[in-house]
Amino acid sequence: MQNVRNGLVVASIAALLAGCGGGGGSAAPSAPVAVSPPPPVADVPAPAPAPENEPAPAPAPIPVLATSYANAKEQDFQAITLPKEAEYADAYAQADFRQDGNLMLFAAIIKYDVKNPATIDTPSVFQFYRKNDAGAWVPAANMIDTPVGCVHPRKAAVADFNNDGRPDILVACTGFDAEPFAGEENFLVLSTASGVYTSKPIPSTPGFFHGAAAADFNDDGNIDFVVTDTTVNSKGRMFLGNGNGTFTENTLLPDALAKQHFFTVEATDVNGDGKVDLLFGADEYLGDSRSQIVIGDGTGNFKGSRVIGLPNEPAHGTILDFVVKNHAIYALRTSSKKEDFYETKAVQKIDMTTLAGTTVYAVKGQGWIKWLIPTATGVVSDNAQNTGGAMY
Repeated sequence: MQNVRNGLVVASIAALLAGCGGGGGSAAPSAPVAVSPPPPVADVPAPAPAPENEPAPAPAPIPVLATSYANAKEQDFQAITLPKEAEYADAYAQADFRQDGNLMLFAAIIKYDVKNPATIDTPSVFQFYRKNDAGAWVPAANMIDTPVGCVHPRKAAVADFNNDGRPDILVACTGFDAEPFAGEENFLVLSTASGVYTSKPIPSTPGFFHGAAAADFNDDGNIDFVVTDTTVNSKGRMFLGNGNGTFTENTLLPDALAKQHFFTVEATDVNGDGKVDLLFGADEYLGDSRSQIVIGDGTGNFKGSRVIGLPNEPAHGTILDFVVKNHAIYALRTSSKKEDFYETKAVQKIDMTTLAGTTVYAVKGQGWIKWLIPTATGVVSDNAQNTGGAMY
């Protein structure tokens, strides 16, 4: 605007000179040219200073995913160090149990002594933990109405069994882990409107339930689950959910799975067709047991499903867990032979195109581990206390 105004002033001066004739002519002088002042510039307020000590926004709740596999292995959880009293627990899981954006831990702590039959009915303790300011797990108060659990909790599978948007926990239970291996019922730790969880057994014929997986198998909007009954009935068993934390057992698994000594099961999409499949891991030392993939079609009826056998691994014949990643299946293995009973750990990588298996990690003499989680390049133990270096 200043340049425009200067231009107008120069123009008016030139006009005045022209009106004077340049040499004393007699023409009347021209009228002066009016020049408008530039418009005032509006004051722009300075940005307000940020308020001091403004609280950080509350974290968003961590959602409950569609399968127990996804809740354990697709949430980008890191390996954890279990609390001292729970360091030998088999059944533990992380989730946002308060739905406040903060991870918590559930652990089922075994209290009986397998060498003392007098303790055969001693129940476990179900405990929730939160992180303190130092990042350590400490007991979380007022999270469960009763901490009394099953005798031998073997696996914790997280899913939303009552359709309230909060994570619940299926606890697969084996019962006293010695002769006669009578088994027991599974337990459900269920969320309530008050925020307090309630623990109760799931009515069924008892079993030695060594593994469990949850998903909506029949696409009715309710979470179902399947368990491995290792010694009592030697088969997989499926329970369809009613959407309120109750279940109805069915017989929709293939007959080929009967009389198989399965130690673990996972439910995830193995072949990439968008349908949930089942992965059964066997104790391959027992009878003709063989690990299997059961291909699902989304109906929940696996009776006529295609069953694909997985390659055995004679040195580590007991499968404890699976991870599916980059068109490969990672099988976590140990040995249950008498001479090295649960004193080995190995990872077998199975190519989904060729079904060829390669042992990519194996260590003897350092015990076994429970569960795997995926990494950017492969898999690793979910327990930071596990020794023996990296896995693959």
